[in-house]
Amino acid sequence: MEGVCFDQAGKGIFVKQWIKLGQAVYLIDQDIFIGKGTRLEPSVILKGPAVIGKNCDIRQGAYVRGNIFAGEGCVIGHQQKLRTAS
Repeated sequence: MEGVCFDQAGKGIFVKQWIKLGQAVYLIDQDIFIGKGTRLEPSVILKGPAVIGKNCDIRQGAYVRGNIFAGEGCVIGHQQKLRTAS
């Protein structure tokens, strides 16, 4: 996939068919699942473990990290940071 950076050679990253990836999308660590119809805009960073449901919209510059479950149809806004509570 052009414009996508996989950390650890993409091990444990599961992408369903027909997702839309923007340029410079970073998928970091293992156990990332991206559902069908999901769109990742440019500069999105996903750090596993993470489950992104079907038909989600992850907007430009969003940073999603660690133990996240985004349900079907979820929208994560521009430049938003989503993480587990510490």
